[in-house]
Amino acid sequence: MKPTRALLFVPLFTATFLGAAAEEISVKSLAGPPAEFEAHVLPKAEDMRISTNLLKVDRDLSATNSASSMTFTNFNPAPGEGFTLVQVTTNYPNFAPATFNGPNGTTYTYNGSTLRCNSGPCSSTQAETQFEAFTNSSGGAMSISVSGGEVAGGGWQLAEQTLPGGPVPFGPNGATAQVDSVIAFDENVVEVTIDPDPCLEPTLNGPQPIICPFSPAFGEDRQPFDLVEGATPVVGISARRSVENALGLAATSADLVLTSLRTTVMNAKTRRVFHTKTSSLTEVAAMPKNAAGASLMQLPSLPAGEYSIRLDIEGILEGVGPIERTGYYFLPIQAQTHRLTGSATAAAIDQNRVELRLGLDQLTDFDTHLYAYGEVWSKRSDRPIAWIGGMTYPEVESDGSLTLPMVLDARWLALARERDGAYELRNVRIHNPDTFIPLDQVEAIPFTVDTLPRAAFDTLFKASMEEDESLFVGLGDRTIPIRDPEETPRLKNNLDTGIMLVHGWCSGFAWPFNDFNNGRVGGTFSFNDINQSRSHDNFAQRLRDQGDACFNDSFSIVAHSQGGAAAVHLLANYNSGLDASTAPRRIQSMGTPYWGSTLMDLYLSTGPLGWLISRIFGFCGPQWNLGTVGAALWQTGIPGWARDDVFYYRTRHRRPGNFWQRLQFWRWKCNIGSYVIPGPDDGVVADFQGGFGSANNMGITDGECHTGGMRYADQRDNAGRNDIMDREGRPDPPPPLTAVCRTVGTWRPGGPTGNGYWEYRVEASDSIPGNNPITDYRWRVSPYPFGPWTTSDSTGPFFPGLPGQASNYFVQVQVRDSAGAIDGASCSVP
Repeated sequence: MKPTRALLFVPLFTATFLGAAAEEISVKSLAGPPAEFEAHVLPKAEDMRISTNLLKVDRDLSATNSASSMTFTNFNPAPGEGFTLVQVTTNYPNFAPATFNGPNGTTYTYNGSTLRCNSGPCSSTQAETQFEAFTNSSGGAMSISVSGGEVAGGGWQLAEQTLPGGPVPFGPNGATAQVDSVIAFDENVVEVTIDPDPCLEPTLNGPQPIICPFSPAFGEDRQPFDLVEGATPVVGISARRSVENALGLAATSADLVLTSLRTTVMNAKTRRVFHTKTSSLTEVAAMPKNAAGASLMQLPSLPAGEYSIRLDIEGILEGVGPIERTGYYFLPIQAQTHRLTGSATAAAIDQNRVELRLGLDQLTDFDTHLYAYGEVWSKRSDRPIAWIGGMTYPEVESDGSLTLPMVLDARWLALARERDGAYELRNVRIHNPDTFIPLDQVEAIPFTVDTLPRAAFDTLFKASMEEDESLFVGLGDRTIPIRDPEETPRLKNNLDTGIMLVHGWCSGFAWPFNDFNNGRVGGTFSFNDINQSRSHDNFAQRLRDQGDACFNDSFSIVAHSQGGAAAVHLLANYNSGLDASTAPRRIQSMGTPYWGSTLMDLYLSTGPLGWLISRIFGFCGPQWNLGTVGAALWQTGIPGWARDDVFYYRTRHRRPGNFWQRLQFWRWKCNIGSYVIPGPDDGVVADFQGGFGSANNMGITDGECHTGGMRYADQRDNAGRNDIMDREGRPDPPPPLTAVCRTVGTWRPGGPTGNGYWEYRVEASDSIPGNNPITDYRWRVSPYPFGPWTTSDSTGPFFPGLPGQASNYFVQVQVRDSAGAIDGASCSVP
């Protein structure tokens, strides 16, 4: 079942809301069949894996503090250790030069952003390296790394020197270091995961089982998602190997035996260390594992805040041997602003619907809307009926208590034939609308309906039940207060219909306007919220505001990057002109990270690549919705019918077969950021991160990157593809103005002979208007030379007379519409 294209709008519902708000906007009362329950289940660990191919970083080598001194340090790491390509310092990030000397005179140089082959065959699988890094002041710590490399042999020699001078970013007056080694390269990947429910399917592998992190505030019959304050999140560590195939890389799971693990939890903004622990070989061997084989590390209870989790991992990877990796994970621990009381009331509000009011406690001064979800079950027969959900807002009852309204269409009861009035709302959740982190969950809330709406009995008294769009999205009469998004340009274009071109996160205008403004039906408008970091929910509200301000009737969306996810969020949750679009494709997106981006994961966790990634993104603030976990949570709120209206495109870099050519990423990858993204990508989004479930996959184009300034063409500048999106994003052209001339005969009794006669009249009343109404009708008559044009309404001349006397008459009609288009037709009078 899915809704039809048209959306019903009826007078708006008025409620008593908690707190003040700038405006009330129309929201959808979402619902769907039990078959869709699985799509709304909270993400599993495998949906939230964040891959790392960063070899162990931050050796924390301290420069000496005496002037003109030189010290040497030698250490011989075991095979499998290595460094990452990007070199930064802890105090002042900057790139440093490097030289790769391969066998047979092959020489590569790395100047901080480019690796070049200067001589030789450029086909070796290992090379001697020498590079240099700087600190910004004497005595500072430094980090040295070369990504994708494993130590194959030889040793590392570190030479440090501190020269006199004040604090400067880098030499000659700063501290310097040089390192020499021989490295080989592979593409093994170690994944760092968070497991939201480690106690549900434990496979204990030692004497220390993970204790389910129940909080007394929640009760022992339910468990939060572990991202609210007071929770004790569990980090899982698993591994996979990257295997070459015809399309590039394919991942296969591989057993990872941990030999050492250092866990560091720090404030993601201040970098203050909150917790650190080094686990020995004995301790990591005793770690429990979940059903997927990931080793589980329970973190301490975390207060509300944003945390960067760093894992320094050493282990033995199946089929590879010793490896080292550093993984980063971002955890936004949410303040629990609201809590469900576990009670609910329900009553019919019209002939079709039941309103549920969930008991709610407000724990902090948090004046905003919430996303609610629950599954309706029959308590008598224990059968599923439907799921319900959507954006909602706390309301104050007459006794001062707080409730959260939800709506159930009684036709779902009719379809399930469950009419006894005793029900249960199961798997109930309330989410923060910006992060989509669940604030609370309740396993079951019973409710009864004393008098069911008439629609609950439709299948008893009707042969079939009407299943229109309102069954899935409501009547459009529910509103919630939304604070007016600040600084939103509300530009008036006064277009009836057309396409809104939408940019992405922290972006300027994205699309070549002239590719979408070539004379087809409707106008074109460029969404304007330049260089901003918004949540999907905030972004969607701005799309709604600007779309409805610029289009009188309807609009479709062509979106880049985050704009695609924001458009889906708008379609799923809020009523707007997007619902009324009759274009073949309501939403079209390019390069949208529906499953998040690894670059954003690193940017959020502010690891050693944070500065690099901020340069790629223009130093704009990171966005949780665009990370792996935030995207996975957000997807649980998107119904299947909304996905059906999405058509998404992806692009990626090309991939050479020669290993040293692959090492020379500037020749084939989109940018330096591509080097840390797992698998083929467009410089920001990996192939697998750009997929969107049951939505319409329009394919992947090789040799195009996410934006301009990268190795290949900007994915937004493909004129041929843009022309397709322009055509498919607009309503079909209306039929042309068509004139129709027809004769209508009426038999009249009597007449001159007394035997009756025919009276004929000529009509053009069924002439077909195009895009504009018909305004004028003109007529002229023959069989002699046509007479002058005469003007009248849609009925032309009359022809009374005896049978056969009018057989030689011909009539021409000409119609004109309000835009000046003219068409003509002719007919004969028998």
